[in-house]
Amino acid sequence: MTDQPKGFSADLLTFDQRAERYMKFIRSVETRRFMTGLYDLDHVIRGVAPGEVMTIIAYSGTYKSAYLQHLLNQFGARTKTYQLFFSQEMPAETVFEREVQMGCRVSGSEVEKHYKDVTESTAWMHEQSEKKGSKYVLVCEKSRLTLDKMAKYCEVARAKWGEVGCIGIDYLGLMAGDGKTIFERISDLSYGIKDMAKQLMVPIILLGQVNRAYSASKGVEIEMDAAKGGGDIEAGADFMLGLFMYEEDLILKVLKNRKGRKNIHFKLGLDPDTFCFSGCEPWEPPKQTKRGREAF
Repeated sequence: MTDQPKGFSADLLTFDQRAERYMKFIRSVETRRFMTGLYDLDHVIRGVAPGEVMTIIAYSGTYKSAYLQHLLNQFGARTKTYQLFFSQEMPAETVFEREVQMGCRVSGSEVEKHYKDVTESTAWMHEQSEKKGSKYVLVCEKSRLTLDKMAKYCEVARAKWGEVGCIGIDYLGLMAGDGKTIFERISDLSYGIKDMAKQLMVPIILLGQVNRAYSASKGVEIEMDAAKGGGDIEAGADFMLGLFMYEEDLILKVLKNRKGRKNIHFKLGLDPDTFCFSGCEPWEPPKQTKRGREAF
C-alpha cells in the first residue's frame, strides 16, 4: 500500500466542515456580492458572489459596453469599493464621456462642450459623475491582456486603493490566450477567467459578442450557443445573460443561472442619447406560431 499524499485528506470535506465553510461564506459575502441594481433580476440570480462569473453576450448595437459601465458605476456608488474595468475596446476618453453622460443625463455633445471650456457647470458635471460611482471605477485601456496581467493589475489596485468590488472585462474576444483557433482560445480563456475569479475571490462581469452568422441563421432572440468563437464560454460562467433588441426595446434574457430559473426575459429601461439605464420589468416574447416565433 502506497503512502497517502500529504495534504490530500484536508481536501476531503465532511458535511460538517462544508456547513462551517458555508456559514462563514454567507456571513461575509453579503457586502461583497455584486448586485446589478435591477430588483427583479437580482431576485432571480441572487447577485454574483466573489469567485463567480457573469457573462453577458450581445449583438452589436445593443449597448453592452454602456451596460457594463452602468453596472460597475452603480455598484461602486452603493458599496464605496473600487471596480476594475478592463476597457480593451474603448479608449479612456470614450469611457469618460459616457460616464459623464450617465452621471448627468446629458448627450455626448454636451459633455464635449462643457469640458472644452471649463466653467462652473463643468465642475458640477464632474462632481455629479463622481457621486454616481465613477469615482470608484479604475479603468485599464490596455488591449490583448493575458489573465496573468489582469490578475497583477488587480493586486496593484488592492495594494493602492483597497478592496476591489468587481472586475469588468470588455470584452472576451480582445483578450490574449492560448490556442491555435478562436474556439480553442475562447475555451481556454473561459475556464481561466473562472479560475481567476476563485483565486482572487472577486466577482467578474465578462462581455462577449454574438457570432455574426448566428442572427442570419436563427433570428433575433439570443440563445446560449450564440457566443462568438463558441468554445466553452458558458461552461466557465455561473450566470449568462443575453442582450438583444425587439423592435425599439432592449431585452435582457437569463440564459444560464446556477442558482435557479433561466430563460426569463426583462425589458431594460434605456435612454440611448445619454446611455442611462432605469430599471427593468418582466417581458414575454411573442407567442409561438406554426411558422415559428413572430419577428424571431
